[in-house]
Amino acid sequence: MPLMHSENKADAATSLAASEECLADAKKEGNESMVGLFTFNLKFAVDHKTPIDKFGRYPTRNEVLGRKSTPEELEYLKTAGGWGQKSTKEEKKEPDTQAMKLTQE
Repeated sequence: MPLMHSENKADAATSLAASEECLADAKKEGNESMVGLFTFNLKFAVDHKTPIDKFGRYPTRNEVLGRKSTPEELEYLKTAGGWGQKSTKEEKKEPDTQAMKLTQE
């Protein structure tokens, strides 16, 4: 996952290649549960690589990192699917303190 979340094009390419290799190995071994896992992972590797190839960074991170978005990035953000650091004030929620207490016990 660190490679998948890097804003470096070489890391994104390595993440995609690793995902493809893991999927191929799982298919070769006939391990259906791992095929499902790596098929799922490959989709995310592609989804993460696409904005890196296009913009060289994740536009969804611009606001939180104080970066100015380009007009192309702003257009992309309209359909980015909501993953990454993109959020609106209405979407931000207070932490679930009850869940936090349970995990600390």
